[in-house]
Amino acid sequence: DLENVGAAPYYILKPVLERCTAMQLYRIEDYNPQFVVDTDELWKLHCHKDFKGAQPDEFESWRELYIRKYDEREAKLKSVRTNITASIAKSQPVRTAKLAYVDSAAKPPREVRRQQLKYGTAGPTTGERMKRIDKFATAMDPIAINREKREEKSPNFWKIREIVERAKQQRYEEEFYLSPSPVKVEYLEQPLDHFDAFQEGTYKQRIYLNEEFWSPGGPVFLYIGGEGTLKNSSVSKGHHYEMAKVHHALLIGAEHRFYGDSLNDDGLQLENLHYLSSQQALADLADVHSYISTKYSLPLNTTWICFGGSYPGALSAWFRLKYPHLVYGAIASSAPVKAETNFEGYNNVVSKSLSDPTVGGDGECLQQVSQAFIQIDGLIKLEKFEMLEKDFKSCGSISDPKDSMVFVSNLAGNIQGVVQYNNEAKGINIQKVCGTMITSSDPYKNMMALNQMFMKMMNVTCVDNSYSTFVKSMSDTTVNRTAVGAGIRSWTWQTCTQFGYYQTCDDKTDCPFSRLLTLESNLVLCQDIYKIPTTKIDDFVEFTNSYYGAEHPRGTRIVFVNGSIDPWHWLSVLEDESDTELAVFIKGTAHCADMGSTKKDDPESLTEGRKVNCIGNDYLQVIVQKLAGIVFPINNDVKGRKPFDIWVKGQGHTVRKIDFKYM
Repeated sequence: DLENVGAAPYYILKPVLERCTAMQLYRIEDYNPQFVVDTDELWKLHCHKDFKGAQPDEFESWRELYIRKYDEREAKLKSVRTNITASIAKSQPVRTAKLAYVDSAAKPPREVRRQQLKYGTAGPTTGERMKRIDKFATAMDPIAINREKREEKSPNFWKIREIVERAKQQRYEEEFYLSPSPVKVEYLEQPLDHFDAFQEGTYKQRIYLNEEFWSPGGPVFLYIGGEGTLKNSSVSKGHHYEMAKVHHALLIGAEHRFYGDSLNDDGLQLENLHYLSSQQALADLADVHSYISTKYSLPLNTTWICFGGSYPGALSAWFRLKYPHLVYGAIASSAPVKAETNFEGYNNVVSKSLSDPTVGGDGECLQQVSQAFIQIDGLIKLEKFEMLEKDFKSCGSISDPKDSMVFVSNLAGNIQGVVQYNNEAKGINIQKVCGTMITSSDPYKNMMALNQMFMKMMNVTCVDNSYSTFVKSMSDTTVNRTAVGAGIRSWTWQTCTQFGYYQTCDDKTDCPFSRLLTLESNLVLCQDIYKIPTTKIDDFVEFTNSYYGAEHPRGTRIVFVNGSIDPWHWLSVLEDESDTELAVFIKGTAHCADMGSTKKDDPESLTEGRKVNCIGNDYLQVIVQKLAGIVFPINNDVKGRKPFDIWVKGQGHTVRKIDFKYM
């Protein structure tokens, strides 16, 4: 049996998949969801074979058609069995002799049993044994298994993030498919509370080490993990990995506490979440620094440079800010260093990005999205819930106001996820969203098609819009160490207790989504999941900004890198804070785009932005060399240098093109 096939691409396995039964194909897709976007041609063949004449509905894939017809067939068979059972029961006389029996079945002779198993003629069993067999049969049915798995509990935005992370890991595995990994994994015992000597609890933090390019005396590049599982690719791919090769750096990756494999079995319980904070995470990094320095006998003057993107980008800047004696410089990509409860700016940037032609957007696309949500809000106000449930394939009712909020949040999350992770995975791009949204002159119908597109991408047959189900899943304290994507319970705790970051759609903003996405609808989660009074959240956010300095952290040797279509740049540093605290702004790039490895399909602005002067130096290479104090010749003859879309917003709201000669 095929299960997880690793990085083997679809075109290699296609001859094998063509010979699979529908059940086998479904099981393989469950273990390898990246194939779902390619296997529709195979499901078409299965539909023609098992359900002759069946044709998919509008916006329905052949795979979804097969699952629907399978479910209909099973329901019909169940109905027939029920009718037969009822008919037999009705035809029996009122007075019947009953046999006494024990809770077991008579064991037939071996050869008889063999024939029964071969031809499916074994008689019925009774009692608890029958229940166990039924349960076992269901457990062995991949369609039944995956029908439950399809009802995912996480919001659509997080599902898109998971798709992106799976795609990144897939690219990494394909690149190193036959190569031995140079990465080592270790676990460092850390105190639960660095600031209370009387708290004796500990947890084990996962760290990755890559000595592939390191030469003694070389720098250390510390890659900081964030709100999700950290993979070994954190120290074996990416822009910092490419720079490590040039500078002979030792690569270290540190997973964030309470994410991935870096938590105890009871780590998600409420009393232990109190040890989850950015301050504790920074103290963990200080211990990692000490451990690595001892392990490799590093001199005291070893240059450490830390890297991070998104929340870890903020941690990177804060590590340099709070522990300047340990880390010499920091690269902070897409770093939301300003905490903000009501994050209206997020959707303002989404709106602008949807109309940006450089990334496949246009004004008509933005208008269609806005009009679609206006119509949806109107239907909710008119209580046309059944229509919305049918048109957007909701798993259940959305008549409760909280369920309606989840419904519009999922629809918005599809688009928000695409803008944030533009071009980071197949099908995740603004151009495809806008292509769907301008297919017809009917915004509502176009939004239906867009929703169907994302359902197919997420491998679901309906969308779970239940608020109570979401709260229940978020309250689950079971630790899943193999999960892909963000640790939603842990991260939501951090937003409630430190950062806010609630993406709202208030009036008098440019938000193109539903006006049901209010601040109150976000804050209530903190109360319902963690029992945190909503009145306290502003105080937590204010403390975070006072502690770190918000968008004016006043550090040294920190570089903030942001992209114009990334919504998180709204909370980052966009202007130079000093001569050594710089802001780099790249037009047309998305969330943490600068951190990835160089790809042939990188946007032109990013490609050109990675060149400086006439010697082809990567712009972050130059910054890293500058931070590390490494001297190299600069060609001062800049005649004929091609302009590129990378800018630094200077003090006094001036804008200048970056020129590293004068750093």
